[in-house]
Amino acid sequence: MAFNNREQEGGSNLTAQEIAWVQVGTGGVVNLAEGTAPSATVGYGKLYVKTSDSNLYFKTAAGTEHQLTPAGGTGTVTSVSVVTANGISGSVATATTTPAITLTLGDITPSKVNGLTITASTGTFTLTNAKTLSVSNTLTFSGTDGSTLNVGTGGTLGTAAYTATTAYEAAGAVATHAALQTGVHGISITAGKTLSSTNTLTLSGTDSSTLNIGTGGTLGTAAYTATTAYEAAGAIATHAALQTGVHGISITAGKVFSASNTLTLAGTDSSTLNIGTGGTLGTMAYETATNYITKATYDAHTVLYATIS
Repeated sequence: MAFNNREQEGGSNLTAQEIAWVQVGTGGVVNLAEGTAPSATVGYGKLYVKTSDSNLYFKTAAGTEHQLTPAGGTGTVTSVSVVTANGISGSVATATTTPAITLTLGDITPSKVNGLTITASTGTFTLTNAKTLSVSNTLTFSGTDGSTLNVGTGGTLGTAAYTATTAYEAAGAVATHAALQTGVHGISITAGKTLSSTNTLTLSGTDSSTLNIGTGGTLGTAAYTATTAYEAAGAIATHAALQTGVHGISITAGKVFSASNTLTLAGTDSSTLNIGTGGTLGTMAYETATNYITKATYDAHTVLYATIS
């Protein structure tokens, strides 16, 4: 069956040009006559074939055109070019027959590679073939240009790794004993001598003081007594000097004071004990004065006794 007339559908606003010749051919084929793109009509969608490319289109009531024929087909390439972008350029051979495009990679500046953000810079990153660099934390490496960090067999850096080199004595500076004077603590050891400590010791004193331990030995408790508790060695050069001693002992020159037992002498200040020619004190020497009569009383009793007799 074929519709060869161009009758307008009743009540439509279609122009004579917009009425398509619709023919139903053998096998159920619907033929649409080619033409120019129609204008939009409110309340209608339009299906048509353009003469310019023989493709099927649909236009909405709002005037939006949609191509319904899939892209493709055959044709002739007339021009092929490559736009240089992001460091990638290229050249084209046989552009009008079988184009062959050769890409050239230059200074590529991608923002991300496999999710890894890359910041544009002019630096150089070199990774030896078959090697892997793994970073599990956010790190910043800084230092002097041309420096090399050799981590050896690896490990965890200790706190001393971040201490300034000025806090240490350079290894080469300890090659001689004299160099130790420039050390952190200013230790000075005479060449060929050894300083050995088997215990934790603290040595303190006045700057530039000297401790001479002679032939050595074990220090006694008196070694830790203040010098104010002793008489200076030079002050005991004379007997008179003993008066300035700790206990104010006074020995006349050429005389000897000897004590063979532990004695305690006590009494009133400035008192004098005259033992005459000496001897052994008897038991009565320790009696108090109340146990004796005075010489005057004794003499009076002696006169009375003589008179009575």
